[in-house]
Amino acid sequence: MTFSGGLRTIAAAAVVWLAAHGCGFAEVGELRISLQYGLSYLPIIVMKNARLIEKHAAAAGLGPVEVRFVQLNGGAATNDALISGDIDYGVAGIAPALTLWDKSRGGLDVRGVAALDSLDIALTSNNPNVGSIKDFTDRDRIAVPAVKVSIQSVLLQIAAEQAFGPGHHDELDRLTISLKHPDATAAMLSGGTGVTAHFAQPPYSVQQLQSPAIHEITSSHRILGGPATLNVVYTTARFRRQNPQLNAAVLAALREADDIIAADRSRAVGIYMEEEKPGVPAEVIERIVSDPTGYSVVPFGTEKIAAFLYRIGTLKNNPTSWKDYFFPDLGEAGS
Repeated sequence: MTFSGGLRTIAAAAVVWLAAHGCGFAEVGELRISLQYGLSYLPIIVMKNARLIEKHAAAAGLGPVEVRFVQLNGGAATNDALISGDIDYGVAGIAPALTLWDKSRGGLDVRGVAALDSLDIALTSNNPNVGSIKDFTDRDRIAVPAVKVSIQSVLLQIAAEQAFGPGHHDELDRLTISLKHPDATAAMLSGGTGVTAHFAQPPYSVQQLQSPAIHEITSSHRILGGPATLNVVYTTARFRRQNPQLNAAVLAALREADDIIAADRSRAVGIYMEEEKPGVPAEVIERIVSDPTGYSVVPFGTEKIAAFLYRIGTLKNNPTSWKDYFFPDLGEAGS
């Protein structure tokens, strides 16, 4: 064998080894991240506007990275896009993330990269006859981002079990319909559309409650007994393994976005007003994001949601800790 032939053999063997161990030759030049509507996604919106992923990728020596944000509605669409390879990172509720973690074990192995928020989301109604969960009838329709899958749907199931007793978590499922937050808000404010309730995140909940015809039934904090992580960023084990520096850049960018929200609230609010143009004054947005527990990359309170989903049979695998469904990049604190 010649010297050049030997080099080719070694190179070929290296290719086989890298392929077998799932390692890429280079980190991707384009990154695709899903995005939804509302203040729960403020860290993603700040990260997008300030080009924080690009900043941290460049600091890691990765060179130019094109970051593309894909607007999706709800956890079902996000999960479908991640499974099909149309996005690299899903951004959605903890419930759809847990569902995909459960279904992908031993395959894509989807897990959380970081938590996003623990803002209070409200169940509102424009039906004056509905004062509690028990007052809904077959004439009502409750808008959620994704029927059965979204965190709003799961919160409604937890509330139904609290109201009607064990085994009745699905009591209101038949009344739910899938609608984007902006569309559901328009329907609630206009009336006469058949939509009589909406599990809305801020600022849409705030916008609705400014109307005297709309009132609050309950909220995520009341249902769960306090704040808990409701939305997360998640990806596949393969993507994380093949792009370790880029994954670290995404996490660093999320941490910096949280720091901006905490330390320079007016800047974060300005970014949100520019990017999403909500029908709510800037001072109202600033009051919402001033919650010191509102945004964090470290999850908390998710284990109670996971335990509920396992108990009712939505999850086939029983997670013993939040570390089962998050990648080990967030340290020890969490729940």
